[in-house]
Amino acid sequence: MKTFEFTKLDRQQIEKDINLKAKAEEDGQFKRPSASAKERSQVEAEGVDRIRDHVDINIERANRYLAPITNRIDEIRIKIKEPHYYIQKVRNKIDEILEQAKSEFQTQRLIYDHEEKDVETFKKLNGFNRQPKSLTFQLIIFQIGIIIGLFVIESFANMQLLAEAIGEQEGYAYSMAVAALNVLLSALVGYFILKGALNYQRSTKKNLLILAMTLYGIFIFYINICLGAFRAIALNKDAGPQSIVELTVSQEYGLNPLYFWEVHWGLLSLVLTFIGITFAIISLIDAYFYNDVFPGYGSAAKKMSEASEKITRTDENLANNTQKVFNQEHIQGGHKLKGLHDKELKELVNSSNQVTQVFDGYNNYIHERERDINHIFEEYRRFNEGIRTDGVRPAYWDIPFTFTEGVKKPEAVFKNSKAYYYEGSTIQDEIAAEQKRLTDEQNQYEKGLNQLKEETDQKILELRKTYAFS
Repeated sequence: MKTFEFTKLDRQQIEKDINLKAKAEEDGQFKRPSASAKERSQVEAEGVDRIRDHVDINIERANRYLAPITNRIDEIRIKIKEPHYYIQKVRNKIDEILEQAKSEFQTQRLIYDHEEKDVETFKKLNGFNRQPKSLTFQLIIFQIGIIIGLFVIESFANMQLLAEAIGEQEGYAYSMAVAALNVLLSALVGYFILKGALNYQRSTKKNLLILAMTLYGIFIFYINICLGAFRAIALNKDAGPQSIVELTVSQEYGLNPLYFWEVHWGLLSLVLTFIGITFAIISLIDAYFYNDVFPGYGSAAKKMSEASEKITRTDENLANNTQKVFNQEHIQGGHKLKGLHDKELKELVNSSNQVTQVFDGYNNYIHERERDINHIFEEYRRFNEGIRTDGVRPAYWDIPFTFTEGVKKPEAVFKNSKAYYYEGSTIQDEIAAEQKRLTDEQNQYEKGLNQLKEETDQKILELRKTYAFS
């Protein structure tokens, strides 16, 4: 807001407008005013009225200027006086976090305790004294990565060797089929059959699984030998690409690969056959050790492990979330105090200074108007005395003009703004008092936060003792 300025007054123009000199000489010629006169002459009164009009206009301007300023001061005072920190809101927020954590603790602990009983029952039934193997994310990636890696390597190796013999399209299909048979099928057998065959106690189910493993071993060995024979046939031919059917029935390139002992084997075919059987065994073993080696034991402990992880995660999140609330409140409390100092209190000073500027400016302004009126009186009397011949001087001429207290004092003129006027540097006293009060309020809030933090830490400790594993 712009600084208020009282408008200038052109006294000389007023003297011309009221025809001061001529009327003073006219009164002097007729020996007016008389020696006993107590009232001012008409021209003197007119001069006072003109200046008083100027004063009234400026008073109205000043009041319009002051109105929004004083309203803003009221708003600022209300704002800085109202409570700025609500410890109960923080307490409610913390209680909500604690309640949510407690609910999660209770749920997961029930799951954990139930699954723990199931694991203990499983151990007793199967004569175990060990805990089930737990799968980590890293271990899952590693073991699955082995299977994928073997599949890709064998597919690529076969495709490169057979593309010229049977064509790219058929070579690709053949290579994928061989890799799936050796790697993927072996992985399934290792996970679903080998575990039970090796770890079940003597039973009909165990015997059936052993039989299945035996048949699988014969099958995978025989099929890899046959596939090796097929590769030998494909690699030994001299003609361009032929279909798989052509290669297996044609007498030109060798015998049927099902009769592998009649095929002319090369070193590369033997190596590839060995690699295929080796990859099958590796896939079998890798799948066997995926999860726990005893069928169902790892799955029995999976929910228990998941519940344990959730309990641990809830414990960690609880401490982090509550600490985050306190950190935010400490930071925001400091920012709020700084904002009140830098904005509201600063604005209060500026607004109060604007009021003071108007009041002090009015003091100067009204004294100048008194001097203007007295100057008009002096000019009137000088011209009047210069023309009259009776030497009479009315007694009121010796009394200087002064405004009444109701006009002269700014506290009386600007009644609505009186409470906002600070004489001298007294505004600084109020600001200092408000700064101290706001600082004390913030310090009290910080003390409350620290106390609440201690209470919260104790509640967290009790929850950990009841539900957590640490």
